[in-house]
Amino acid sequence: MIDALSEVMNMAVGGASELLSSMVQEEVILKVPKLEFGSLAEVHDTICKREGGDLVAIQEMFEGSFAGEALLIFPAQESLSLVAAIMDNGDLEENLTEIAREALMEIGNIILNSCLGTICNLLEYEIETSLPAFLSWKIDETDSDRKEGIFVHIDFQMKKTGTTGYLVIFMSQSSQDTLHAGISKLVESYG
Repeated sequence: MIDALSEVMNMAVGGASELLSSMVQEEVILKVPKLEFGSLAEVHDTICKREGGDLVAIQEMFEGSFAGEALLIFPAQESLSLVAAIMDNGDLEENLTEIAREALMEIGNIILNSCLGTICNLLEYEIETSLPAFLSWKIDETDSDRKEGIFVHIDFQMKKTGTTGYLVIFMSQSSQDTLHAGISKLVESYG
């Protein structure tokens, strides 16, 4: 099941890479080196240990055949590098201006919708997503152990910059069961 889910996520991220490449008019390679499962607290701790410093996230809620929350998370400094490369502005300020936030939300929207859309197309599911929201990513202690999710480490590679990002999809147990059932059905159809 993990291998099938990894392959679905690779296809989803591949589609996002093509869209992002056309947006910035240069090749963008998105690699999915690792897929993990964990609680919100575990995911937050893992990212903080790997990256240190402040984190920012683009969040989209989704509902339909399965429901949850999708986050695209970046170290704050690396998000500035990514936005500067995309906006072709090497002199972007040290903090996230409103224009940079809007650009980052658009990047997040493209990647999250492409990933979620690919998953839904492959599994023949339907969902609706919210508009993207920009967050300084911190966890709410009351929710930290209750939310479980799929944690995908993504490397963004462009000529101008290399940026690390994290795609996290949190779902209830029933939504995770629905996702697993869809993947099992997909595997059987190719089996």
